[in-house]
Amino acid sequence: MVMKVNENLSILFYLNTPKKSRDGLVPIYVRITVDGKKDEFSSGKKSTLNIGMQKLAQAKTAPIRRLSTAISQKQNPDLKNATSC
Repeated sequence: MVMKVNENLSILFYLNTPKKSRDGLVPIYVRITVDGKKDEFSSGKKSTLNIGMQKLAQAKTAPIRRLSTAISQKQNPDLKNATSC
């Protein structure tokens, strides 16, 4: 699939809380939307749920920061020398 310049792209990372494992880890899912067409899949990574942010469904854990940094570096090679969070 080749993306056209005028298409809208959105990438969302979210914690799939219904699939929380016994050890408290929650799988990180990715949803990609291009011009309203959605596809989602597991990132293959897990994180702990930050209880303080549970209502907002956000996590601020080290694994999520590392995943975000890795994705940013792949999208923008100039960030490879930047320090991570």
